[in-house]
Amino acid sequence: MPNNAQNSKNPVAGLKNIFSKNKTYKNGVEVIDADALLKKQKQDQKDKLRMSTGKNPRWLIPTMCGFMILGLLWIVVFYLTASETFLGYPIPIGNWNLLIGLVFIMIGFGLTTKWK
Repeated sequence: MPNNAQNSKNPVAGLKNIFSKNKTYKNGVEVIDADALLKKQKQDQKDKLRMSTGKNPRWLIPTMCGFMILGLLWIVVFYLTASETFLGYPIPIGNWNLLIGLVFIMIGFGLTTKWK
């Protein structure tokens, strides 16, 4: 009695049993196990995450801290030197100095998103 693989319409169906390792075939077509596929996808995601986490550029941390400290100092100097007759030391533009200081701080915090 001949083998079912030999009777099928696919001439290489019999060879699939020789070359397959832990693969399941139905009517000459490979059946994909959903659990195994999901497990492989999760493992690939973990591998990509491991590969993407690397070292920080050397300029990142000093620049980030520098912007935050500069913004803080800008605001402190403005508050210490501001009076009714003089509009403030860093730049005599009044309360706009607060905005400039906050922008420097926001740039520093924006750089923290690049920190790995």
